[in-house]
Amino acid sequence: MATVCNAAKSAMGLPCSQQLWSIERAVVFLTIHTIRFTLTFAEFFLLLVSFFYAWFSVGVVGLVWVVYRQVFLSSIPLLIDLAVPLTLFVDAIIVSFDTLENVVAVLYDAANAIASAFGDGGTYMKFTKITVLSVDQVTDELKLIALQCTPIDSVTAIADQWMPRLLDDAMCPLFRATWPLPHGIGETLYHPFRGWVSDPTPYPGNNCDPPPVVSHGILCAALAVGYGVVEVVLPSVFVGIFLMSSGGELASVLWGIASVCVACLSVVACWLSRVVTALRTTVRCACAVATGD
Repeated sequence: MATVCNAAKSAMGLPCSQQLWSIERAVVFLTIHTIRFTLTFAEFFLLLVSFFYAWFSVGVVGLVWVVYRQVFLSSIPLLIDLAVPLTLFVDAIIVSFDTLENVVAVLYDAANAIASAFGDGGTYMKFTKITVLSVDQVTDELKLIALQCTPIDSVTAIADQWMPRLLDDAMCPLFRATWPLPHGIGETLYHPFRGWVSDPTPYPGNNCDPPPVVSHGILCAALAVGYGVVEVVLPSVFVGIFLMSSGGELASVLWGIASVCVACLSVVACWLSRVVTALRTTVRCACAVATGD
């Protein structure tokens, strides 16, 4: 009985020294690398200054493109009022290029005819039909551009114009072929692509029929590219500079935090194990006292 009860006392007093030492080492490691990580901010600001022209130029390009888009869309009512001279100007450009192309075709065909006389001729170029726009066509196009391009003013809206053209033809037949998967697996796989890939559900669903295409979607996305520069490219420059200067130490700090957490959990597990062992031994001691063993 004395042996059992002495074991209970010794079990209660056993410290988790090894686990406590691992916490101390982890805390020291974390402290050192936190200090070093803080010091890297000086290097980060120095790199910001060094790359000032890079990120400043990127920001200026993005803002200028955003302003250009706003000015263009705001000036569409004025362009509609000036549709007649605008149509004449556009038609003059079209006629100039078509005429130039036909002149090149004439010169090429003349050279080809001379070469044919010596038995070394080739194919002839086709003449370009000169077409011009009417005032109504220009007015309708301007109104359509204003209607379709005004809502496209973010990276998400730009992606909504580009991604369906890149993903729909390849992805929708794949989802359609695997749609009868059980437990809603097909719906789960399709959900991240909803809006970019046509609805693959069979009749009475969409059955991969492509949605109506925004006629000026690519033009509107090109006009809104400034938002992509400001919202994605510019922050990426800052993130890249930060990772260049502080990425290694940041990883060490995160590793230190994880090490401290793991060490603390090991200490808690150790003490719980000791408590359970002590309780078990105490119960055995009590039973021994009660039975007189």
